[in-house]
Amino acid sequence: MLFWLICALMTVAVTLVTLRPLLGRRSGEAMAAEADLNVYRDQLDEVDRDLERGVVNDTEAEAARTEISRRMLAADQAAQTARQVASDDPEPDTSRTARGQRAGLFQSLVFYLSAALIVVASAGFYLLQGAPGYGGRPHAERVAQAPGKAPVEELIARVEARLREEPRDGKGWDVLAPVYARLGRTEEAVRAYRQAIALLGENRARLRGLAEASLAASNGIVTEEARLAFKRILAKEPNLIAPRFWLAVAAEQDGDKDKAAEVYRGLLAEGRRSKEGGRQPLPAALTGLIRQRLAAVTGEGASRATAPGAANGATAPGGGAAPALGDNVVVPKEPSARAAMVEQMVGRLAERLKQKGGSVDEWQRLMRAYWVLGRRDDAREALADAKAAFAGKTEDLAKLETFARQLGLVAS
Repeated sequence: MLFWLICALMTVAVTLVTLRPLLGRRSGEAMAAEADLNVYRDQLDEVDRDLERGVVNDTEAEAARTEISRRMLAADQAAQTARQVASDDPEPDTSRTARGQRAGLFQSLVFYLSAALIVVASAGFYLLQGAPGYGGRPHAERVAQAPGKAPVEELIARVEARLREEPRDGKGWDVLAPVYARLGRTEEAVRAYRQAIALLGENRARLRGLAEASLAASNGIVTEEARLAFKRILAKEPNLIAPRFWLAVAAEQDGDKDKAAEVYRGLLAEGRRSKEGGRQPLPAALTGLIRQRLAAVTGEGASRATAPGAANGATAPGGGAAPALGDNVVVPKEPSARAAMVEQMVGRLAERLKQKGGSVDEWQRLMRAYWVLGRRDDAREALADAKAAFAGKTEDLAKLETFARQLGLVAS
């Protein structure tokens, strides 16, 4: 009942405001005269301000006041005359009275019809589009209701809002991190995994997620954070294949081809452990990928690199593999497509470093990627950009210079 009472009062208020001109119109002459009076009053104030600022002298100000006052008197006289004509006709006659009555009747009719139209139209629209039978629902209740039907963006926003209030909610970070990763928000995924590990501790899923997100964020470069995560996974489960493979990729990117080749050969020889405890050959796709990497670092097995599944292999910047951690690596089959993908990954890394900057390790990986791809001039240009980015930082510049000499970019 209170709701409908409020609606009625609001409707009355809107109707009165809307139809106010029909309740009692004044003559156009009177309104114009009063408007002139307001203008003249403003002009008098302006003369006083000009006199204070020294724009006009006393004589000029007095003359202006006199002229404005004369006009004000004339306008006031015109306003009084117009009001007198509108309220009290000095020469009333029957026809004028009849016209006034008809005008008043028409004015009243328009007012009541307009008011009725406003009320009926607003009530009808509300009954058609509104929901008068529903009770009030607090915002918290609406947010909490039916989370399974809410879109992913809304669910993420809810978790983010809760984490802003309770940043030490490790379970929240643990839930949010893989969602970020699946949506391609890799940098946010890395931060979420860090928080989850810091608050809940390390396990295989969190370490693997952190490594994957770090790989994706760095365009396939095995960062120091990903390398450390893989080592911790192997410390818990030494026989896992993916961490060993990626650590070999990291060694390859660091220029330690002997170590990388040793790990690749070991993976091919050992295969993977079956549920019964025995050993089985690696999946064809992973076998082909490892053989391709082995051929890249040693030259051996090149003829076998195109065996079934090897076409799924792809090189990443610095000679690494495409950013994936599972046994089934899905990448372009055509060599030209794989090369284009690698070039695109390196290009993204270079663009990110040029726009946002990065660590010494990232600049070194970019230079190594260019060197492996045979783009010597680009590698030297990256070195120059890195030196400019770390200008004044003696220790970082020394690292860059040492790395450049080892890579052969500058003379020893």
